[in-house]
Amino acid sequence: MTRLTDYTSYADAQAHASSEALWALFDGDREVLNIAHECMLRHADGSGRTAVRIAHADGADEILSFDQIAAGSARFAHWLRENGIQPGDRIAFMLEPSLPFYVCLFGAMMTGAISVPLFTLFGLDGLRLRVDDCQPALLITNAEKADIANQVDGLRVAVADAGLLEDIARFPTTFEISTRAGDLAVFQYTSGTTRELPAAVKHTHRSLVTLMFAALYGTGIRPGDEFFCPSSPAWGHGLWHGTLAPLALGVATGTFAGRFDPVRLMKALQDYRITNMSAAATHYRMMKNSGQAGNFRFAVEKLSYTGEPIDPQTLEFVERSRRVVWVEAGTHAVSRRLSMLRDMLRERFSIVAPCTHQERCGALVGEDQRDWCHFFASPPSWVFRDGDWVRLARRLGIDLRALPYAFVALRREDRAATARGARLLGRPKLGKVEARVHLCDGQGLHFVHVEKRRVPDLFRALRKHGPELRSLCVERDGDRVTDWHAEPR
Repeated sequence: MTRLTDYTSYADAQAHASSEALWALFDGDREVLNIAHECMLRHADGSGRTAVRIAHADGADEILSFDQIAAGSARFAHWLRENGIQPGDRIAFMLEPSLPFYVCLFGAMMTGAISVPLFTLFGLDGLRLRVDDCQPALLITNAEKADIANQVDGLRVAVADAGLLEDIARFPTTFEISTRAGDLAVFQYTSGTTRELPAAVKHTHRSLVTLMFAALYGTGIRPGDEFFCPSSPAWGHGLWHGTLAPLALGVATGTFAGRFDPVRLMKALQDYRITNMSAAATHYRMMKNSGQAGNFRFAVEKLSYTGEPIDPQTLEFVERSRRVVWVEAGTHAVSRRLSMLRDMLRERFSIVAPCTHQERCGALVGEDQRDWCHFFASPPSWVFRDGDWVRLARRLGIDLRALPYAFVALRREDRAATARGARLLGRPKLGKVEARVHLCDGQGLHFVHVEKRRVPDLFRALRKHGPELRSLCVERDGDRVTDWHAEPR
């Protein structure tokens, strides 16, 4: 049976993506689901297949298998039950990526308790704020942080050391799970930098399913990838995009433990033969600034980033790629910045999309600073009927009917690219007898009129398909379109 993981193009995603296809990636359903089962237990087949690669700052490599983490998580779940932990209790853990970290993360969720990962660099005040907010039944940390944790009044603290692993070894390696899809699974704390107090984002087990669209079409994770995310799993990017998303698809993930070192990261990328990395912009910047990238051989095929925009200097590091696909939000400021970066790269790359030409970006050529290159995604109709997406849109304040984006696709090639007509920007402005559209070609931007009586087939196409209409070849009389045909995608 064909699955969403078999499709890679936007057109295929539009044609085949559905709520049912998304749920088909999981063992659970809308009523019964558990993140630990989907990410770990179902992939533990006794083969010893790698689940996590950890690059420690001291140079050590730690390789953990699905079998190893699944067995430890089940034992830890039994240990939690023996120690009075009930479904709905919060289990906080302040640990670097390690076997105890993953055992705590998944073991707590197996019992129906709520996992609360906490950043290891929190001091007493930062820890106390989050403990006061979530009221954990137990905090698990390392010996170094135990002294700080024990200063929080009323907090029960356990140290994740060799003694704890020896203690849980007496329990079975299986555990009966009984969570519901709507049960809370994770409290994810923000940094607190944008508000007076840190706020916990509360995720259910069902959140894993919603995450998959970003995993499939944002970071582009597919079975067979060798994935790496150096972001701390105490934060949202490191936990959801860097840990849960790849593991749910049975893809081995990699991470970093300890004080970040860009040279150590690059050695890990080389040694682990990483093909897909998602990192913060600052990680790329630090690798570039180290001046040692040329000492390593990379196998990376896909790169994505989060956080602040990548600065132009860091592009010198990214420019070694053979192909580049860069997607941003379609806001005015972000889109114009992407257009500037496109112009910087066009001497070294052939522009595949969205442009039909290799000249300067038409949105930047004119004096009107209000112009920007953006498009509108057309969500599949089922998302408006799916309760999960409706709740997510309401929670984030997103209008699913208007999803602007900006992008550029580049590739290296010897032969010169040829112009291919004009690109339609934004949404056409539709009237009863006329449509007005923005077209971009090698001569710049053109605001043209499409009259129903003169080019009725184009007028109908604009009304029916709108933003889905891509490149056009048009003949014009001034600002009036007289003839046209669609360019192949």
